Amino acid sequence: MKTVSEPHESKRVTDVSYDYSFGRRPELYKNYRRGHTPTWSIEDIQWECGIDLNGLAPLRDEIPRVPKFHPGNSWDREQWQQYEIENIRYMLSQTLHGENFGFIAGVSIAESAPDWDVKVCAVAQAADEARHAECFSKYLDDLGGLYEVNKHMDDMVRGILQDSQWDRRYLIAQVFVEAMGLGTFGFILDTIKDPLLVSIVRYAMSDEARHVSFGVQTFGAVIKELTDSEVKERQEIALECTKMLIDRLTPVAVAQKYDIDEKLYTKALLLSPSRRAFEARVFSHVGPICSRLGLMDRNDGYLRDGLEALGVLDIPEAVAAAAARDGASGF
Repeated sequence: MKTVSEPHESKRVTDVSYDYSFGRRPELYKNYRRGHTPTWSIEDIQWECGIDLNGLAPLRDEIPRVPKFHPGNSWDREQWQQYEIENIRYMLSQTLHGENFGFIAGVSIAESAPDWDVKVCAVAQAADEARHAECFSKYLDDLGGLYEVNKHMDDMVRGILQDSQWDRRYLIAQVFVEAMGLGTFGFILDTIKDPLLVSIVRYAMSDEARHVSFGVQTFGAVIKELTDSEVKERQEIALECTKMLIDRLTPVAVAQKYDIDEKLYTKALLLSPSRRAFEARVFSHVGPICSRLGLMDRNDGYLRDGLEALGVLDIPEAVAAAAARDGASGF
């Protein structure tokens, strides 16, 4: 399996609290207690059933029509199935890298947040993310290995972890990346029928909904205390990271594997209805969560305007309804 082993430095900002009063923030304490009862582990996954490749990417009845530059014009059904599996492998690889970021961010927030309730919730989340990473890593091993982290996501992670302000790290890790993770899991459940992957995602999704709730509860309280200029800084960071996260969705590594022209491939994807549907599902939680936080319309709707310009808020009604079901038990 390929791994990204290059270490990177981050500014360590530790806030030590000697106040061990649990429950001063009841909703956070409730979230922390819920984290005590996930009671699932990698041993609970039915690995012996193996991966159902036809459930993962069914053989097509008809060969898709693709642009002339794409080699798929000469492929048979089996080659198209393998190509679609590669795209899923890329998506799951970036999901695994996202779980790693969630783990690192949880530890970082636990170290730097001033509030004891936030610290213990962050540690509980880090344990969840480690469990998710273990499961997705094993699944990818069985599927053929791991694609390296997308450069745009890697740049974002390295930049955010350098930020000395814990709440800005929190905003990206807990609100944007977790929201995208929840949307990606929803997309998998909507479209993929492999029982093994579905079972992993259902387990992980129950944790991710709690993580998003943690983010809303904590950052919602923080943002109320910030000035408009401080909020503007965070809105700008959020927009910049959103651009990187959109770029992360483009499976350039798959194009490289098949010797497809990257520029033509990327341009064609931007015009693809299936790509747009995928993107809408992945980002389906971002707008509602930012609205709940009160982040969307501060500074004359600066964040709303920016997200609309990126197309992130253009969510079809059916997708919004599916997203509402994702988080029904979590927030």
